[in-house]
Amino acid sequence: ADTLGHKTGASALLHQLDMRDAIGLAPNFGDAPLADAAHGLEAVFNHLRDHYGIAAENVVLIGQGLGASRATVFTHDHAPTLGALVLDKPRFASLGFQDRKVMHRVLRDATAIIAPTLVLNSGNVFDCDFAAQQRLFDRLGSGVKDISPRPEHSRDLAQQISQFTALSLAAPAKTAVALRQADQAGYTADEY
Repeated sequence: ADTLGHKTGASALLHQLDMRDAIGLAPNFGDAPLADAAHGLEAVFNHLRDHYGIAAENVVLIGQGLGASRATVFTHDHAPTLGALVLDKPRFASLGFQDRKVMHRVLRDATAIIAPTLVLNSGNVFDCDFAAQQRLFDRLGSGVKDISPRPEHSRDLAQQISQFTALSLAAPAKTAVALRQADQAGYTADEY
């Protein structure tokens, strides 16, 4: 199942966070277009901040498959200063036409993603999303980033995520990137 894309998982998360007013969103959360899914994630982040005092810098956002694509769009469009972002095989080619356009927009401007980011891929160059995952990694604006094949065993996966998260949280000063000069360098400057 896709993290942040699976309907039951979204509903359970909203129940655990006591977000009664947002429970109605859960049945559609997994079906929402990528462009709209970021708003649902933003609501969760605002709730964590407002009700629990949890800052984005203390959150590790993990997404798998479609959930990784949603997490990528959210991080790009809302530029939160996440503690870390883990993208477990984000989808590109296997998305619908509109969602593919959104992901390619984000891919072109991936330098805006400054959160420490771990990209896990299949390790298979023949995977339809492999090349786009590599391009995403290459263009990330984060000073702390890594890409590697996804481990087969969940124990190894958890260890890899834990090690990356510890590294990311131990070096927050290295992840700070000034976006105020985006008009002078990077994708935005190249575009104009």
